[in-house]
Amino acid sequence: MKTKLIFYAAILLVIAGVIVFAIIHWRTRLPQPDVVVLVTIDTLRADHLGCYGYPRRTSPFLDRLAANGVLFLNAFSSSSHTTPAHASIFTSLYPVQHKALMNGTSLPEAVLTMAEIFNKAGYETAGFFSVNYLEGIGQGFDTFDWATDKSNYYTRTADRTVDNVIEWLHQKKPTNRLFLWIHFFDVHAPYEPPPDLTREMVLESEAEKKEFIDFLAENHRIPLDFYKDEKSLLNTFNSYDAEIAFVDRELERLWNILEEKGLNNNALWIITSDHGEGLGNHHYIEHSKKIYNEQLHVPLIISHGGGKIKPGSVDALVRHVDILPTLTELLGFPLKTRSKFIQGDSLSPLIERDSGQSPGRYSFSQRRPRGPRKRGWEPGKHYSLQDQNYKYIFHSEGEDEFYHLANDPFEAINLIDVPSREKDKMRDTLQQYYSRLLSESNFSYQTGIKPKYIKTLKSLGYL
Repeated sequence: MKTKLIFYAAILLVIAGVIVFAIIHWRTRLPQPDVVVLVTIDTLRADHLGCYGYPRRTSPFLDRLAANGVLFLNAFSSSSHTTPAHASIFTSLYPVQHKALMNGTSLPEAVLTMAEIFNKAGYETAGFFSVNYLEGIGQGFDTFDWATDKSNYYTRTADRTVDNVIEWLHQKKPTNRLFLWIHFFDVHAPYEPPPDLTREMVLESEAEKKEFIDFLAENHRIPLDFYKDEKSLLNTFNSYDAEIAFVDRELERLWNILEEKGLNNNALWIITSDHGEGLGNHHYIEHSKKIYNEQLHVPLIISHGGGKIKPGSVDALVRHVDILPTLTELLGFPLKTRSKFIQGDSLSPLIERDSGQSPGRYSFSQRRPRGPRKRGWEPGKHYSLQDQNYKYIFHSEGEDEFYHLANDPFEAINLIDVPSREKDKMRDTLQQYYSRLLSESNFSYQTGIKPKYIKTLKSLGYL
């Protein structure tokens, strides 16, 4: 009798343990969201947000969002160019696969996109974008909103974009499920922020100016000799940072509207950028011509409006191509069975703290092809592959580059001439990676930029 009691007690303990584990696991798992808000902020460097250690007040709203969600410290884009980077977010394919290689090009119709997947899952889909040449990646959106600003035919400011989103939310019929993509272009050059936010960035005392410039030189490795003088440097950073603050303010306005409408109760917010900006690193101010990490390191914040995500940060390397598989896992959509060339992995284990391992060991990126504008363009194709310790940049013409990121995060010391097993391994892995991606691309190439985008691209300096 005593033996039976011990046996039954042991069984009860095991069952209780399983129940406790299940409850804990259930509480940490992400719920299937009713509303998904994807925000892409054009040309935003991760290291210019407060949550990534920037000393200026550029992003109080985004910092709060990050504090209440998961902040990915090492997220990387697949391209330093707007259209290919967005196309990779929407498809979990690299540019060499999806073929939308330049601004003004389109995705092949055969590619399965994020909006199409949400449509299949019963969500209403709406996209609001702020530069017209992103029209070519709009497959699957029920509403795809682009309206020119009378003062600027080519782009739309953040307040105008948010106005349109809010007006649409007020007019639309109630729906149980909504996927909303919002793109902001303001942080892209030319920097023309509202005057009040520019004034907030201006440093009055010489001591403040020196402290900030020392920060840029020491923490961001900005070469001060790149700028004509101190005034030129400060004007650039004041304007760039004020544009970030402008977008941050408009995002908070949108958040408050969703709160008023009760749409945030089970809403998942994903904040990222398509790529970063040079701002002087490697003596380059912009983005399209280079694929160093000032161009590729992007912010990534995933937060739940109802507070159902355990806050924290993730140091593992993640990629833009991981965003779509993360969302489809929440929807119960078997993505890899529908599109066998998918490159990303779900970030759910990292969000739920089930694993400290990076879902993607490597991050692959490529530079866009050269357009008609040839000035300052290094010849040939550029591809890169990196893990958390090393980065290899392949040049089809010219010398390759190899960096020890753990010791040299700003890629200042090219070790290509230093013999090492790590260099050889990264070079070989990059070659194999690229060959595999090329073999897994069966979509027809979209030839040429659509003529209606030529004026836009010329006005922005791309052509």
